Amino acid sequence: QDWNSAEAAARIYVEVGETARARKLYEDRLKAKAGDVRASLALAVLRYQAEGNAREAVRVLKELTKNASRYGPRDASEIWSHLAAAERTAGNDAAAVTAAAAALKAVPAMPEAHLQWFLVALAQKDAALAREHLKGFQGRLEDAALEKVLEGRVHLLEGDVAKAQERFQQAVRLDDRRMDAKLLEGVAAASAKKRDEAFRLFYPVLEARVWDPLRLAPRPALSRFWLRPGDTLVGVENVVKSLSDRPEDVQPLLYEALVRFHQGDR
Repeated sequence: QDWNSAEAAARIYVEVGETARARKLYEDRLKAKAGDVRASLALAVLRYQAEGNAREAVRVLKELTKNASRYGPRDASEIWSHLAAAERTAGNDAAAVTAAAAALKAVPAMPEAHLQWFLVALAQKDAALAREHLKGFQGRLEDAALEKVLEGRVHLLEGDVAKAQERFQQAVRLDDRRMDAKLLEGVAAASAKKRDEAFRLFYPVLEARVWDPLRLAPRPALSRFWLRPGDTLVGVENVVKSLSDRPEDVQPLLYEALVRFHQGDR
């Protein structure tokens, strides 16, 4: 009956791919204690982060927000933040922004809400808005390498290729599993029309993918700071392809395909 033990066990189940057993832990908790907010929230998070069922998560989270005034500001903000993440995952960017705004109204410094709004701004290529919300989670993501990647994305949106590449390099030094950072450094070079440099940077990523196609990315099983694997690469399609100047020019198409693969666009 100990909540911390149940939650830890559920996370372990998710880590090893036993999501059904994790779900049963939370469902049993709700049967024993109907209306348990923590269990309902955890079940919704499991739905959109581990089971790929963002729509069901949105439904549950919206029900929880109806009683948000009964919770403390921190709990209410957490629920709204997860709703923002679930809405964004379901493809509802406008609803995600509305939920993030509600989370920040309850707790203005809520980093997970700033992150979700940042990711919407990134997808919409709104550099100013992305920069504003970057400040809201910098130093608080519990993943320094990821922060460098996201900061680099803002520099890239702003057209500062040198600073963008510097941040992506820093991300790789902090965590060499970050294939997205390595790809983005190549994308940055391609955006500056540095063809040879871009291809030199892409080649090791291609080799890593060829030899280890299931190489794990640094991604927690369940997180307050939710990103899908391809979220850091959103909006950089066609940059590499634009380097092609003739039909028989194979390399830009090959590396464009590599970017699309890591975006999850099979």
